[in-house]
Amino acid sequence: MIKFKVLQERVASLYPPIFKYMAAEARKCKTWEEYKYEYEKQKKTGIYYHLTKEPNFKIDSERGAKDWSDPFGDVIEDVPGTMYVTGDPACWSATFSDPQTDEPLRKYVALLDLSAVPMQDYKRSIIADCNEYVVHNSKNIKLIKLMNLKQALKFNEKYEDALVQLIQDENDLKKFYDFAMSHPEF
Repeated sequence: MIKFKVLQERVASLYPPIFKYMAAEARKCKTWEEYKYEYEKQKKTGIYYHLTKEPNFKIDSERGAKDWSDPFGDVIEDVPGTMYVTGDPACWSATFSDPQTDEPLRKYVALLDLSAVPMQDYKRSIIADCNEYVVHNSKNIKLIKLMNLKQALKFNEKYEDALVQLIQDENDLKKFYDFAMSHPEF
């Protein structure tokens, strides 16, 4: 037991604990090349958000993407089991703002864990300007935390800053991938 605790402490000193979600994504990939593609082209960095009007939001895989609508409230698509998530809550908060007042229409943000969602079940949307993903099987998404919009934007800014420091080039990304693959406990 002591040895495992020492190992956990060493691992935590190399990478902040929040990167465990990114490590889980790396472990979904069979090869370095596959991970590099998912990180660089699909922009999968381990942290995902869902903007909502619901103050008590819960993931409901039977419900489908009913919460995803245009800024005026018209439901665009409703496919049971799907969910739309983003890696860029700032972009979507601007998209979901009242054009008259500039007030956000979606004041709550779900911080999501997609660690248990197979990589092939979520790909960037063709309208990926805001780093949007369509998750085709939402039953394995876990809600980490529900925040107000201001908290989520601050959290994402800190995460993005840490990510830029962690991954400055392809060599850093490869080191992270190798670390994630050799440390499944992280």
